[in-house]
Amino acid sequence: MLLIAAALLFVWMNADVSLQDMLAAQRELAMHFVNNPTLITLIYFGVFVVITALCLPGAGVLMLVGGGCMGFGLCMVVSTAASALGALLTMLFARHFFRSSVEARFADKLDEINKGIDKNEVAYLLSLRLAPIIPFVAFNLLAGLSV
Repeated sequence: MLLIAAALLFVWMNADVSLQDMLAAQRELAMHFVNNPTLITLIYFGVFVVITALCLPGAGVLMLVGGGCMGFGLCMVVSTAASALGALLTMLFARHFFRSSVEARFADKLDEINKGIDKNEVAYLLSLRLAPIIPFVAFNLLAGLSV
């Protein structure tokens, strides 16, 4: 994993990308969208789901690129659906694969969270989700670890 991260960092640091290169790439993507709107939308949706589910950075940039190629309305609908599906996959993965190991290590903290959820599920989860203190990724994982 560290080797992959080092390779990506090396490529990123040595990339010489200008504004003209980015504008050319955006025009090319927009042209592909005009020629194959359904295919490009499905590819965008799939990439967005994977980025969100694996908690990788880049969703914001991907939304900007999608908005520039597909337009605001379609990009908003597709990005929202893909983000919700990716968050659901993250939550389910945490619930089914990490729950036992995290419960063994952080049982006291999870008990506090579960007690708060038992008191008022909707208000507790909404307040945690809308609080700018807790990142989106951490909330998805936390939701998967709760009862």
